[in-house]
Amino acid sequence: MPKPLAILALVLAAGLGAPSATFAADYTVRLLNQGRDGAFVFEPLILRIAPGDSVTFLPVDRGHSGQLIKGFAPAGARAWQGKLNKPVTVTFAREGVYGVQCAAHVSLGMAGLIIVGDPGPNLAQARALTLPKRVRQRIGESLAALD
Repeated sequence: MPKPLAILALVLAAGLGAPSATFAADYTVRLLNQGRDGAFVFEPLILRIAPGDSVTFLPVDRGHSGQLIKGFAPAGARAWQGKLNKPVTVTFAREGVYGVQCAAHVSLGMAGLIIVGDPGPNLAQARALTLPKRVRQRIGESLAALD
């Protein structure tokens, strides 16, 4: 093999000549007793990510856990639930809107939104969900504004 072709083969084999790969990102959502948006909050309240990205729900203050709100995810998405006072990391593979909550404080409106890529796959379904009053107050306006 001529030298230029041998060098090209080595470069391609090492991945140096291939188009750049897309890497998944890792995010953190903090679960707080008090935050910028008031008491018992997810911070950030709304997070936009790409499919394949991961989010760690981090209970900064004691007494919190992150979990998916039942029925508030795109079709085929797996339900998940973190343990009290323990971080839980979730990889979001399907595009759509995900509602998250702290099971212990959902009655106080402790909820948030994760928007993965295009919110369209389950946006109408998410808007039609019956949510506790304080959850609707906290995330309803943001959910209504999505398109």
